[in-house]
Order: sequence, then structure tokens, then C-alpha cells
Amino acid sequence: MHGRKSLDRMFSDKAAPERTAAQWIARLNADDFSAQDAIVFREWLTANPEHAERFERATDLWDMVLEPHRRARRW
Repeated sequence: MHGRKSLDRMFSDKAAPERTAAQWIARLNADDFSAQDAIVFREWLTANPEHAERFERATDLWDMVLEPHRRARRW
């Protein structure tokens, strides 16, 4: 589990929103994602409308990358 200070540094507004959104995608999919992580994520997401937009774009990209893998697993 990441500590609050560690998450705050990792996902600070100083980082480019695109990079931070990508970092959140990875963190949300981590095996050790915690309730504290969810709180910090929600704070970041709602702090700036651009964050939600960048996160949506990153999520779309993530889904496009995983789609061939998902289709292959269906066979």
C-alpha cells in the first residue's frame, strides 16, 4: 500500500495531466490498490475538469490496447 505522502507526490498537479492520468490507470489496476488510493484518486479527478478529460482519454487508450488481448481470450 502506498502512503498518502507517496501518492500525493506521485500524482501531484505538477506532473503533466496526461502522465498523471496514465499513472492512475496503472494504479487503479494494481493488486494493492487501497481505499486510501481511491480517496486520493477521487480528489485528483475532481480537482480540475482537465483531469477527468485526460483520464477518460487514457482509459480509452487503455481499452484499445487491451481489446486484441480480450478478443484472443474469447477463442
